[in-house]
Amino acid sequence: QQEREACGLELTSATWCEWSRASAAAALPGAVEFTHWVHERGGFVVIVTNRELREEAWTRAVLRRLGVAYDGLMLREGESNKAERWRRSRRLVAGLPGAANPVPVMWVGDQVSDLPVFDARGAIVGAMSQEPPDGREPVLPEGVRFVLVPNPVYGGWTKNPAN
Repeated sequence: QQEREACGLELTSATWCEWSRASAAAALPGAVEFTHWVHERGGFVVIVTNRELREEAWTRAVLRRLGVAYDGLMLREGESNKAERWRRSRRLVAGLPGAANPVPVMWVGDQVSDLPVFDARGAIVGAMSQEPPDGREPVLPEGVRFVLVPNPVYGGWTKNPAN
């Protein structure tokens, strides 16, 4: 996106796809090591992304090139709301060898909508939002941590920078 803006060009779905196909993405500092650290301690890593299903081969290629240790990859098949993919990722991990009753303990994202909202029973009911709360009191199950990685380029905050 920075390269395109420097050339006076806009980022479109088509140009994003070209960039994705090039498998040129770089990892955030410490991200690859973190995935290995999780595995060394018996944990699991599932990547839930808004990259489209048609980008799966390119996405896996870049993850392989970077050396990311992951157990599942959930790509977008339609809407960008990640709630259903989060639910599927929990079922995926539950079916992995050595995953007896896995409990998510950390959610990492580069915008607030990458983080789930839970109900009182611990079920995922949707994604966090920059919009004013809809009356639901967010619940954070015990032991769960949210990590928001800074992203100054895009995200829900651009619609409401004061929030």
